[in-house]
Amino acid sequence: MKEKPPRRIETPRLVLEAVEPRHGDLMYDAAETCRPYLARWLDWAAASDRSGVKSFAKDAARRWNRDEAYTFVIRLDGDVIGVVDLRRASS
Repeated sequence: MKEKPPRRIETPRLVLEAVEPRHGDLMYDAAETCRPYLARWLDWAAASDRSGVKSFAKDAARRWNRDEAYTFVIRLDGDVIGVVDLRRASS
């Protein structure tokens, strides 16, 4: 990827928004709704707390600005339902 992706991507069903610190609480709340399920598959889910998720959101915004990774919240009908990121392929 030679250029940054757009900070907002809209499809007929979903919206992807570049993660910003303001998304931290929304990301935590989304994970909290299905934490027991997530914890079976993702190590971070069992141990994450609100402050950790908010820190992740701040770090994601910094990584975007440094062109290290491009992390998006996934929205469906306005609600945050997940997170996905893009990273540059190693040379």
